Amino acid sequence: MGKKRKSMPVTFGAPVSQKLKTSSTALPATTTKASPTTSTASNLERAFAQLTTDPLGLLVGGENTASFLENQWEQAPCVFRASPERLAYFHHLLSLSSYLQAAKKRDEPRRVKSADKMPASRSFRLGVDVNAARYVRGHRETLNEINAEQAKRTDLTAVHHRQATAATLSLLHDTKGCTLQVLQPQRWDDRCWRLAAALEAQFGCLVGVNAYLTPGGTQGLAPHCDPVEIFVIQTENKKSWRLYEPLEGFALPNQASGDLRQDQIGKPCMEVVLSPGDVLYMPRGTIHQAVAGEGGKEGRTAVASSHLTISTYQQWSYGDLATQMMEVVGHNVTYKTSPATFPLPMRRSPLPGFIFEHSLARPPSPPASVTALAAGLRALAAHIEKNPKLVSLGTWSLCMDFLGARLPPHPATLLPPGPMPERLMDGIKLRVGKGCAYLLPYTVREVKLGMEGEEGEEGEGGGMMKLVHCLDNSRWLHMMGAEEEEEDGEAEEEEEEEEEDDDESEDDEDETGEEEEEEAVMKWKGNEEEGKEHMRSEEGQEEEEDEGEKQEEEEGGEEEEEEEEEASPAVGMSPLDAIPGIIFPAKFRLAVSALLGHGGGGEGGEESRTIKIKDLPGLSNDADKMELAVALWQEGLVATVRKKKKGVERRMKGALGDVLVARHGEGGQLPSVAKKVRY
Repeated sequence: MGKKRKSMPVTFGAPVSQKLKTSSTALPATTTKASPTTSTASNLERAFAQLTTDPLGLLVGGENTASFLENQWEQAPCVFRASPERLAYFHHLLSLSSYLQAAKKRDEPRRVKSADKMPASRSFRLGVDVNAARYVRGHRETLNEINAEQAKRTDLTAVHHRQATAATLSLLHDTKGCTLQVLQPQRWDDRCWRLAAALEAQFGCLVGVNAYLTPGGTQGLAPHCDPVEIFVIQTENKKSWRLYEPLEGFALPNQASGDLRQDQIGKPCMEVVLSPGDVLYMPRGTIHQAVAGEGGKEGRTAVASSHLTISTYQQWSYGDLATQMMEVVGHNVTYKTSPATFPLPMRRSPLPGFIFEHSLARPPSPPASVTALAAGLRALAAHIEKNPKLVSLGTWSLCMDFLGARLPPHPATLLPPGPMPERLMDGIKLRVGKGCAYLLPYTVREVKLGMEGEEGEEGEGGGMMKLVHCLDNSRWLHMMGAEEEEEDGEAEEEEEEEEEDDDESEDDEDETGEEEEEEAVMKWKGNEEEGKEHMRSEEGQEEEEDEGEKQEEEEGGEEEEEEEEEASPAVGMSPLDAIPGIIFPAKFRLAVSALLGHGGGGEGGEESRTIKIKDLPGLSNDADKMELAVALWQEGLVATVRKKKKGVERRMKGALGDVLVARHGEGGQLPSVAKKVRY
């Protein structure tokens, strides 16, 4: 799901610098009518605020969120008509004109570090960043190859067969009649980034974004269904949708159907025309197809359409959770892991020769192993209810890829960090949004599964935890498979180019973007520029990679050894080492939990609250409280809230000095337990 980075863990002990139906509530008799003139700064401001508190509510209507989850989620497709806030946020977002403008900027020669390299463009790539497809005579055609002869006939000189320049994209859309499927624009579009990051924090799983730019009167894709929950957001003009029940009535599949024929899908169960700001929700398995520009006035030429597709919950079912749980729990079945392991009926073995009972040559009667396994699974179900930690073990395994590959938060959503904590009377509060930090047990591979995270337990790694976060995650690689990046050999170069031009691109976006958006953002949060200064860069990693390339010949087979280590991790390594975060003893658990979701906003709870350092729960030693506060602050996870009062600062500095002397001796200083770590 994304390129993993090696972790340099920060520790206190060793500090380092079903049946488809239309919802009557979702399709009210009187719908909200909104027009582009309602896209005022106040509406946009409210949209940004709702993204912070309830991003799903922005899509389905804040008052309808609970009803939607109860009545439509995974059950029935439904439509939510445009609200002023939704229209202000999404209208004209990633339209054809704005996308071609972004393509032109990327086509411009980029800066290069070495003088011996000619300037080169960083254009979008066909098949990687964008697909070109059309649905003609009942078949889908994909035009991701533009050869030299085609380029010559269309006056497009020096077009690489995978290079999607603005001129090539315009040709494919206007002349060839192709729908442009823009893949994961959250990697370079700020509004899509902000939306996807907010939804990931709320859902607790990966969220993808695609944009579809379709010529008027055409259809880009064949009828099909997807193995994800889908929210379609119309951003420009209109599009006519036809929805069908799942194939053979099989709802919620975990595999895509591929292209379907018209005679396979039957009659539509829903037909709807979407206008800008409208949202269409489709559960997994809903067959759908759409045509741009339909539903307008008679005799009027169909116009081009653009919409966003938000997709989530891929392989995120209870079946997937059970698969992870069975794998993790079954990996280590000993008395040391009890009761967080299989019950006795699941530890028993089938009788000798049971595999022959399942041969096709045997009579079609239920073998004895079927009855025994069913009884074992029933015993396991009862055991899970008595020992919920088994589900936690599966959940931790299921979410590991999400934690390492999710989007970092948008800079405008981060609170200013404030000064470094220095006094016990200083307050600290979570500066990242809800869902951006997650507390996990930290164990090395020799530690048994039943030992992690429990206070007072002995053994290597026992009683240690890690607070992981997404501040250092890569935006540029979000939802981009490693195979696609390596196919072109440009993954690292592309990321480096994006980082070099990040500030310049943001300036250009401010100049060409909507003034209303800038006004709303600055009014809602006045700390966007300050927040950007604290976003993690990945230059340290890139420098290490460059040094590695220079020493490749000297080191010989070092890369092969590293690959072997990745395939079979060495003893003493933890799978959490690839994810940024802080490692600390279990005694800090209550204090950290107070700052997170069980007392703040980190794990999806209520809005973060300020806690005075002296009041951090679960810690009796003032030095421990100060070390934790400084560690979290330097990691970028908390902000300092300080009320300046005359005469207090001098007294508190003296009190802090006493704490340091007691902990570290005369002249002692706070250890840099959370020095900013590059991944």
